Amino acid sequence: MSLISTRSAGLPDGSLPILASPLPPATAAKVMLVVIGLLLIATSLYYVSPTRLTRILSDAMNKLDKVFVEVSTAGLLGLLSPEDMQIVVSTYHMLRIKAGALQTAALRNSTSWRWGLFNFFPRSTRLLRCIKQVKDF
Repeated sequence: MSLISTRSAGLPDGSLPILASPLPPATAAKVMLVVIGLLLIATSLYYVSPTRLTRILSDAMNKLDKVFVEVSTAGLLGLLSPEDMQIVVSTYHMLRIKAGALQTAALRNSTSWRWGLFNFFPRSTRLLRCIKQVKDF
C-alpha cells in the first residue's frame, strides 16, 4: 500500500488515463524533439529580433549619455590633449548619429512585415555591432 491512497482521495485505482500517452514512445519522443526544436528557434529569433535589439541600443546610448555628461561636467575631458578630446567627442557624436539612424530604420521597417522579414538578419547584425561599439566606448 502506498503512502497516499488514491481511494481516500476519491480517485479510481490504477493509472490515470490523462497521464497515459496515446502515442507510442518513439513517436512521443519525436514530437517532443520537434517541440523543443521549435522552442529553441523561437527563443533565438526573439533574442536577435530588431525590436528587442533597438531597445537594448537605446538603453546603452542612454547610459553612454549619462557617463559622457558626468565626465564632461567633472572636467575630465579637459585633462586630455586637444587631439584626444577631438577623437573622443567625434566618436561620441558618430555613435549618436549611427544609433539614431539604426533606430529610425528599425521603426520604418517595422511598418511593413515584408520589409521587416527581408531585413531581419541584416538589421540585427548592424544593431549588434552598434551595441558592441557603444558598450566598448
